[in-house]
Amino acid sequence: MKSCRSFFNSFDRAKSGTINGWELQIALEAMGQNPQEDDIRSIMAQLGAEKTGTLDFTQFLKAIQLQREFDKRNDNESDFLSAFVAMGGGADRSGVVSSERLRRVIKDDFNLTFKIELLEDLDTEQDGVLNYQEFKQLFS
Repeated sequence: MKSCRSFFNSFDRAKSGTINGWELQIALEAMGQNPQEDDIRSIMAQLGAEKTGTLDFTQFLKAIQLQREFDKRNDNESDFLSAFVAMGGGADRSGVVSSERLRRVIKDDFNLTFKIELLEDLDTEQDGVLNYQEFKQLFS
């Protein structure tokens, strides 16, 4: 707790006992997190700081936890997207992955078994391909 307080104080440039959204972003980046502008706005809103535009130390501790949750979700999304692209989909989440190719990779390359019906259930259009959302559901 003492080190968090010291860290907070180092980013409280005005020495007011609060930090603003910009200072929060810099503090989180210095802690090795990767906040996006939307993350900062969401954190500020969730912590009730949209009126004052500042966070106190207790809110700062909560902000750290919220950002860790955002980063974890973003990492998972990045993993899904990378797998989708590796299977033939687009980096912008466009395109599709062939159900047949996916079956071959899972079975032949990874020696895994799964119910073929699962792919068919996810293929909502029954067209033999999975779009990004369908592909993501396979691994969720």
